[in-house]
Amino acid sequence: MALYLTYRPQTFNAVVGQTHIVRTLQNALKDNRIGHAYLFTGPRGTGKTSIARILAKAANCLAPVVTETGFEPCDQCHSCTSIARGSAMDIVEIDAASNTGVDNIRDLREKISFRPTELRYKVYIIDEVHMLSKGAFNALLKTLEEPPDHAIFILATTEPYEVPATIVSRCQRYDFRFLQHREIVEQLQKIAESEHTALEDTAADFIAQLSHGALRDALSLLEQIMSYQRGTITRDDIKTALGILDQSQISSFFALLGAGKTGEAILAVHRLAGQGQDMGQFIKSCIEYGRQVLLSQLSGKAYLDLLNISAEDKQAIQEDKKLMDSAKLLAFMKNLLEVKNQLRKSDNPLVPVELALLQSFQETARNVAVSASPAAAVSTPAQDPAQPQEDTQQPVPFSAPGKKESSFAEKIKRKHAEAETVPDAPSAHTVKEETIIQKWNQILDAAKPHNHSVAAFLKGGTPRTIDPEGRLVIEFQYSFHKEQIEKRLNKSIVEDAIFEVCGQRVPITCLLVAKAGKPTAPAAQKSLPGAGNTADPKQTSDESPGISVDDALKMFGGKVV
Repeated sequence: MALYLTYRPQTFNAVVGQTHIVRTLQNALKDNRIGHAYLFTGPRGTGKTSIARILAKAANCLAPVVTETGFEPCDQCHSCTSIARGSAMDIVEIDAASNTGVDNIRDLREKISFRPTELRYKVYIIDEVHMLSKGAFNALLKTLEEPPDHAIFILATTEPYEVPATIVSRCQRYDFRFLQHREIVEQLQKIAESEHTALEDTAADFIAQLSHGALRDALSLLEQIMSYQRGTITRDDIKTALGILDQSQISSFFALLGAGKTGEAILAVHRLAGQGQDMGQFIKSCIEYGRQVLLSQLSGKAYLDLLNISAEDKQAIQEDKKLMDSAKLLAFMKNLLEVKNQLRKSDNPLVPVELALLQSFQETARNVAVSASPAAAVSTPAQDPAQPQEDTQQPVPFSAPGKKESSFAEKIKRKHAEAETVPDAPSAHTVKEETIIQKWNQILDAAKPHNHSVAAFLKGGTPRTIDPEGRLVIEFQYSFHKEQIEKRLNKSIVEDAIFEVCGQRVPITCLLVAKAGKPTAPAAQKSLPGAGNTADPKQTSDESPGISVDDALKMFGGKVV
C-alpha cells in the first residue's frame, strides 16, 4: 500500500497542519452543531478527503472522546471501524469527475430520503465537485438547501471558483492551505523512522521543497526514493533518482548567459540532452533558480532568509545575482516560460530551448548597440545570432539596470521619461514602407505578447506610407481604434513592435478614413506623398476649406460659373 494511504490520518489529532479547520470542526462537534453541508477547498494533497472521512467518523462515533480542547472519534466502535475499512453503507463517496451527469445526482436525491441503515448520519462525500455539469448542480441545489436531518454533504474541490455561488452559499466553506515546510519535514522524518529508513535532514528539506506544500506529493516522492536507495537517503540520491540538476550546473549555465556566451550555453544544453536530461525538468529548474536570483536582487538577504534551502545554496545565489542585471534576467525568464508551454507541442525539445537562447542573445545585442550608439543602432543591422562566436570575442558588457533598454517595460518607461524633455528626432529613411507593409503581420504578432488589446486595435488599421517627417501613416476606419492606438503607452508598444521586427524605430501617426478609403480629415492627408495633393503644403494648410468643390455641388446642387 502506498505511504500516503498507509499513514492517512484517522483522527483529528493525527492531521498535519490545517489547525484552523480542525479546531472549528471539533468545537462544532462538541456543541452538537453539525452542519448539513460543508465545502472543503484548497490545493491537492492537503487533507481535504482525509478530514472529510474523519468528520464522518466523528459524527457517527458511538463513544467519542470529548475533552476540554477537542473532540475525537474513539476509533474502536463498530461505526468507526466500518468507516475506516470503507465498508459502511451509509458513507457514500462520489467522484464527481466520473459522475458528472444530472442522472447521477437525481439517483442520489432519490436515495437520500431513505434513513441510514446502521449509522446515525448518512454522509455523502463528493470529491472534485467542480467537475459536475450545470444540470447536475441545479439538481443538487434543492437537496443542499433543505436536506433530510439524517444527511450530511461534504463537497471537496481544488477549484472553488468553478462551483456556482448558489451552491457555495448553502455550505460552510473551509479553505485548506499549503502545509508549512517544517510540518512536512517533521512528518517525513517520522514516517521514515517508522519505515526503518535513514533520511538525512538535507534530504528531508529537499523533498519538502519539491512538494510545494502538498504532503501527499512529499510522501509519494519519499516512497519513490526509498525504492531507489535502500540505505541512508541523501540529497544527491534524490537528484539522481528524480533527474534533477545540481544547482552548480544551473549556476554555470546562467554564468554563460551573463557573459554573453550564447554559443557555449547552447552547447551545454546539448551535452545535458546527450546525457538523457529531460528538457522539461531542465527548464523548470532554470525558472526556479532564476526566480530565486531575481528576487534576491530585488529584496536582498531578507528574501534568502525566507527560503528553506541550505546555507551553501544561499551563498551561491548571493554570488550568482551579480552575473546579470535584473532586466536581462527577467527577459530571459519570460522566454523560458514560453518555452515551457512550447515543449509539449514540439517533436524536438531542443528546438524551443535553442530559440529562447538565440532570442535572448539577439535582444541583448540590440540593446547594447542602442545604449552604446543610438545612431549606429539605426543604420547598422544587428549581428546575426546564428553566426558562431570567435574564441577571442569579449563577453557582452552589461550595464546597470535602468541604463539601457534591456526589457520591454524598461524601454517604454525610458521613452516616456525622455518624451517630457527631448522631442523625437526624425529617423533616417532606411526602412521603406513596402518593408513595413510586407511585415505587418509580424508586427501584429510582436505587439500581441505585450498587450493583446493593442494588437487587436492595430489589426483594424492599414499601413499606407511614410510621410516626409519619417512617420509611418496608419489609416483607421473607426475613431475608437485610432484613439486607442494614439494613447501614449499604446503608441510606444506599436513603435517597439516595429523596432523588434524591422530593426529600426519608426514613429507612427494615425489617420481616420471613411469606409470608401477617403480621409475624414483632409488636413492630415496632405502629408502623404503621392496622394494627389500637388499644392504647396503651406498654402493648402491655410486655404483648404475642408471639402472639395465636387462634394459641395453634390451636397447643395448648382453649377460652377
